Amino acid sequence: SSLLVSLLTFWTPPTTAQLTIETMPPLAAEGSDILLLAHNLTENPLAYAWYRGERVDNSQLIASYRVDTNATTKGPAHSGRETLYPNGTLLIQSVTQKDTGSYTLLVTKDDLQTERQTGHLHVLLWLRAVLPTPVITSNNSKPWEHKDTVVLTCGPETQNTSYMWWISNQSLPKSTRLKLSEDKRTLTVFNVTRKEKGPYVCETRNLVSISRSDPFTLDVLYSSDHPEGNLNLSCHTASNPATQRSPLVSVRPQEYTQALSIPNHNMYSQILHSLTVLDSPTVRRSRFPGLRAQSCLVLECCPSNQARVPLV
Repeated sequence: SSLLVSLLTFWTPPTTAQLTIETMPPLAAEGSDILLLAHNLTENPLAYAWYRGERVDNSQLIASYRVDTNATTKGPAHSGRETLYPNGTLLIQSVTQKDTGSYTLLVTKDDLQTERQTGHLHVLLWLRAVLPTPVITSNNSKPWEHKDTVVLTCGPETQNTSYMWWISNQSLPKSTRLKLSEDKRTLTVFNVTRKEKGPYVCETRNLVSISRSDPFTLDVLYSSDHPEGNLNLSCHTASNPATQRSPLVSVRPQEYTQALSIPNHNMYSQILHSLTVLDSPTVRRSRFPGLRAQSCLVLECCPSNQARVPLV
């Protein structure tokens, strides 16, 4: 008996969890759908009723539901966008700023006692339910390595939105040549190199949405990996059976070899820029008078029996 007294002394009945209301999402974008969720409902309730405001006022009744008859009744405050579910959850579709405010749930228990709880809904006009897909734009479509500075912009600009950047699927490294604007919409790459060609991805976030851009890759132009020394270009064929071919361009007139050696890498860039279709009647003289060519594209091989047309 002493053990029974001790158990009765220290044992207390479990407390019943209090009814709570959760708004999902906590901040609603105008035009989106929200849920008012009821947690810790009593077992075997008789009925639910949702009211607009913090009081139980029949003139502010949105809808009520009777469990025994599975019947839902709409009230004066019903706008046509509300749905009351058998578990006590209230759905409001296409919310507007006018829906901001308090909502009260009244639960009638099986002993005819009632319990009520109030939740709050916040609808924000500036908050978009779904952010538009961002797009990365560049101020320079073909920057030169070690020379040009590139400015990348993530758009469109939207209010109350944060921006994040990735390069080659990694967060931006610490570098004196990479600089983000204060709002992080703009990324500046100073003296761009091939290591910074990307791809770049921009991400936008607000309280209810995340959106990522398509990968954006910089087309970084460069002339040579080694600015000093000669640039040697060889002519190769790929045919079966093999076809006798000769080089297109030589450094000295009338001398044709199997390889072309250009003393300066900058000359290579100028050749490509100056000589396109060499047999065009509009092409008369190269900036390099000693160069000869046949009627082919620059730095391609032509059959040895094809007529050679020197530049004059």
